[in-house]
Amino acid sequence: MFTDFILVRHGETPYNQAHIIQGWIDIPLNENGHQQAEKTAEILQNEPIDEAWYSDLQRAADTAKAVLKYHPGVPAFPCKQFREWHLGLLQNYSYDELQILHPELVKMLQTETMELPVPSGESRSEFQQRINQAFQELAERSPGKRILIVTHGGVLVRFYRFLGGEIPPEGKIPIPGNASVSRARYDNETKKWSLVAWDQIYSPRTGSAVTPPSL
Repeated sequence: MFTDFILVRHGETPYNQAHIIQGWIDIPLNENGHQQAEKTAEILQNEPIDEAWYSDLQRAADTAKAVLKYHPGVPAFPCKQFREWHLGLLQNYSYDELQILHPELVKMLQTETMELPVPSGESRSEFQQRINQAFQELAERSPGKRILIVTHGGVLVRFYRFLGGEIPPEGKIPIPGNASVSRARYDNETKKWSLVAWDQIYSPRTGSAVTPPSL
């Protein structure tokens, strides 16, 4: 028996557009983000979903609301475990600003260094452990279900690493696009995970999936 996951990243926010680190700052979707969420919702409208879990931050919650509009009656649960990486004092700064304020931390952010210290936030290792536990516990108690997860780019990157995904030669796993769809499956008998699809971006004109070649 399998547990199947449909993994959606939230739509675009003003901070995404301005390349400002959000972390746990509760930033809403911008107009483009709402349109992205609606397009993804339309693509997923005919897919069976047994239950939904979403980050309790507004950008993810509003994206989940758009998708679930087509799935009335599906149990849906806000979940702090699926929040973005808590980046503490790095939050609310642009990457250009952080290059000046914390150049060494920015350099480490661009690699897969697990013991990356984050002032007043989570280390990358702590973040990884949080995501590992959240997905594993949900998979084990949900055999036979198809589960929608609406979350954040950083969470999806940690999930990719949890599944044993390889690190690209440049040393950094690309973050899935806003409102993209990824898919995974857990075999409840063998206790093994498999990645079915990654970072599918849907064309506004055709509705067809395009997987970026970078990963």
